[in-house]
Amino acid sequence: MFRLRQIATVLAAPLLLMSMVAGAGTASASSRNESSGTAVLSGTPGPFKIANHQALGLCLDTTGTLSHGVYLGRCNSGDPGQRWGWWNGGWLIHLQSGYCLAAVTVAGVNVAQLQHCIDHRTQYWTHQNFAILNTSTGTNRCLDPAAAVEGADVEPITCFTTPAQGWSVTYW
Repeated sequence: MFRLRQIATVLAAPLLLMSMVAGAGTASASSRNESSGTAVLSGTPGPFKIANHQALGLCLDTTGTLSHGVYLGRCNSGDPGQRWGWWNGGWLIHLQSGYCLAAVTVAGVNVAQLQHCIDHRTQYWTHQNFAILNTSTGTNRCLDPAAAVEGADVEPITCFTTPAQGWSVTYW
């Protein structure tokens, strides 16, 4: 019986930590932060920036428009396009628009774009070994900028563990 309690405690510890972290940066269900205009869903830790390791000073950015992609923008805490959050166990949600980042194929090309949040594997991401990783396409795809310059598109491509595919997730 004692051994079962130990196992239960060990298994529950990460869940407790995750709920504590999630509770730190959240608002009530589907509320909108009126001062910033940011859509914040219940259980959304954030806002945070996603900064690229190779393109120093550049962050994952978007216009917040449905079906538009993501690109590198100069890191700026006042830029609503750079405010992200994790939600629902893996959605990478753009907090300003409330849309989720998805790894999809358009005209035979893998792209990362904003979509309505649905329970679909193309919208599940993880931050693992510094990569922003999506496994929905059958092979691991990591976010990778086309170039280490401001304005470069960021697309999900095969993971290579390169500095270009390295990202730091930091709360604003």
